[in-house]
Amino acid sequence: MTDRRQKRLELLKRLREMSVEQARSEHVAASTELEQRRETADATEQRIATLDEWAIARVSAGAALSPEILRQTQLFRGVEKRSLEQQRDDETQQRELTETARRALTARFEELSVVERLALRHDEHRNQEQLRRGFVDLDEAGIRKSLAKE
Repeated sequence: MTDRRQKRLELLKRLREMSVEQARSEHVAASTELEQRRETADATEQRIATLDEWAIARVSAGAALSPEILRQTQLFRGVEKRSLEQQRDDETQQRELTETARRALTARFEELSVVERLALRHDEHRNQEQLRRGFVDLDEAGIRKSLAKE
């Protein structure tokens, strides 16, 4: 006969394991999104640096640059700079979401650990109870045997 408590603990453990897996997948998704946002911001930053290097190299070389090209370059740099600022803000928000997902995963692992420890204690208690009952049965069998001899 299976113990009702044992069944409930097994069900609770399965639910906690599912919860851990869900939290793990949410954390992985958040981490992946963070990495993508970081890469996008780094690429924008690299484009700005490349544009600056190009402009400096052209001016240093004494190349003739029309005012329209310089103006367009500065306008493009301004747009990229605003875009970079927004991307870094998005990256910061995503980092916070990733940290929240990590904390949730940690909490769910702790909940699973509590259930596992509770199930272990329940098993130990049940084993001790079976041992105690076995000794009681042996004692009673010994008493019946000695009474039967008399």
